[in-house]
Amino acid sequence: MIVNALCQAQARLPLRATQEEGSVAALKPRTVQACMDTAKRFVSGIQRFRNEGKDSLLAVMREEKKKNLKFAFSLVASGIAQENVASAFANAGLSEGETPRDAMEAAMLACGARLAIGNVHPIAVMRAMTAYLGFSVFDEAGAWLATRFLPPGRQEEELLLPGELADAVYAFTDDPGSLGQAVRLAGLPLLAAALAGCPDETVATIKSVGFNALGSALLDDEMRNARTRLSSDELSDAQHAFLTLLGSLKELVPKGIVEEEAWKRNMDEGLVGEVSELVLDLDERILKTVISGMDAKSVAALIQAMEPIAHDRLFSCVTSNRGKKILDALEASSPLGVNELTRRAQMFAQKVLAEIAPKSKALGKALPIPARVRHLLSAILSRE
Repeated sequence: MIVNALCQAQARLPLRATQEEGSVAALKPRTVQACMDTAKRFVSGIQRFRNEGKDSLLAVMREEKKKNLKFAFSLVASGIAQENVASAFANAGLSEGETPRDAMEAAMLACGARLAIGNVHPIAVMRAMTAYLGFSVFDEAGAWLATRFLPPGRQEEELLLPGELADAVYAFTDDPGSLGQAVRLAGLPLLAAALAGCPDETVATIKSVGFNALGSALLDDEMRNARTRLSSDELSDAQHAFLTLLGSLKELVPKGIVEEEAWKRNMDEGLVGEVSELVLDLDERILKTVISGMDAKSVAALIQAMEPIAHDRLFSCVTSNRGKKILDALEASSPLGVNELTRRAQMFAQKVLAEIAPKSKALGKALPIPARVRHLLSAILSRE
């Protein structure tokens, strides 16, 4: 979300060059690529600084010929306060360059320097810097980061500290939404410290709800740093803090929501898609006739196998009083399993088929069945 916001904000960043229409959105592809290369060089230097210390950064700074990049490195090495980085660029005359590229690089490097001074991981620094260049470089930045940070495999032994966090995380496997919320609320420093003393299985569970491949590499790196910087007591305190956070969320989540999450994971997405498309594709008169012949509980059960957009179509075909009865039945019902939902969907399909093509001539003339509806009816009725 932060990266998306930066990508949108970059289009409004003012530049001095009048011929470029005053927006970085007007930067030429060659200029964007040059800024991308600058970001790579800066993050590479910060990565060395993080791994090897200040002397390595001073060496990089001495070798660097590019003025604004050299200045950014010097700010990181100096330990200047983060809030003073922008004014430092302005005082050095780097905030407003002669070309759109100069101004863009200054804004991008100021952002990177501010984050690096705050000890933000190079992966996050690169993502924040390249967000100024828009979505067009997102994949390239990700591929570059992957070559530098994705490890071939686990390279160290587990550090297992006594505690209840592993069991608590396991208890949340049926409620990934709340577990993901806890990850976001905790923040990376606390999360990394809490997981630094947990089994690999616990770490893998956390990664599955909140991290992609690069995010997982970032978390692994932060966990290694936590093991180096923090004592066992501090790691245990972090576990206790995250455990307390999980407990507070568990108390806020009603049991019914947990059951619903488990039901959603076991839902047959193919069935939901077929039923939803059938409801959307049916002739309005036929849909009204079929739904009017079903009791409220049966309609409520069928709704469980529909996407929200199909709910709207169905309720548009019933009166307000009838709709209220269906909603009441839906609220009183429990999530149905896949087998029962399949049976309900097939009953609905049979009613539709009977309305379109009645077996008895006395019931009416058979109607033409559109190819799309025919395919959906066949797919639903052929399910086992």
